[in-house]
Amino acid sequence: PGFPDSGVEKCSFTVVNSAFSPCYQENRKQSEQLQPFFGRVLSSYDRKVTTQITPGFPDSGVEKCSFTVVNSAFSPCYQENQKQSEQLQPFLGRVLGRYSRFQAMAESLRSMLVLSMLLLLWTANAAQAQGVPALHAALNLEITNIDTHQGGALVVRVYDQAGWLHPEQAAYHRELSVPNRDRLQVVIPDLPYPATYAIEVFHDANSNHVLDMRWFPFPAPKEAYGFSNHYTPFAKPDFIKASFLLDAPEYSVQIPLHQ
Repeated sequence: PGFPDSGVEKCSFTVVNSAFSPCYQENRKQSEQLQPFFGRVLSSYDRKVTTQITPGFPDSGVEKCSFTVVNSAFSPCYQENQKQSEQLQPFLGRVLGRYSRFQAMAESLRSMLVLSMLLLLWTANAAQAQGVPALHAALNLEITNIDTHQGGALVVRVYDQAGWLHPEQAAYHRELSVPNRDRLQVVIPDLPYPATYAIEVFHDANSNHVLDMRWFPFPAPKEAYGFSNHYTPFAKPDFIKASFLLDAPEYSVQIPLHQ
């Protein structure tokens, strides 16, 4: 920066301290207050040569500080007027010391702010987990076209996409006695929603817990079966085609069995 009221065309100073540079750049008001002071000191001398001096600031914790001034008078000024330079050192030392303490305080405040935000987020999640119960729906399933002349059981399995056609991963699995009429009402409780599900139903006539298949002349179930969404597969069953969105506390699905 220049010192307009001193007649000095150029003046620069460099401080070997990481804190002072951003302090000077960010706090323009403080630098503007310093300019007239240095300007008055420099204005009483003639400009001749460039010189560099390296006083330290013992009371600030700054090991080295250097001034480069394009003014011939500053060098003899510093050499001849030791008292004036000694008066400047404590002042600049206090500035640097205060900024270093401010930096440490800012780091502490930043850490405290991060911890507070994390604590607030954890508290909000805990409150939500405790105060907002999970939503569960009752699914009303009607199975139709049941062959009442066969024994065994009716197998009902509800799947999400991740567990599709893996009985051990079914969201709901139940085996029901064959009724004496061709339709049966089943209530499937406590299904979490909103979610997408698909239902598989088959008449396990021989009670072996699997849907028996025939392979000639082409693969097809040997036992009556049905899927949700009125889906009839002609190859490996597709979850998307059999799926439905459970988005209400009560939902009804009808599945006719195909013989």
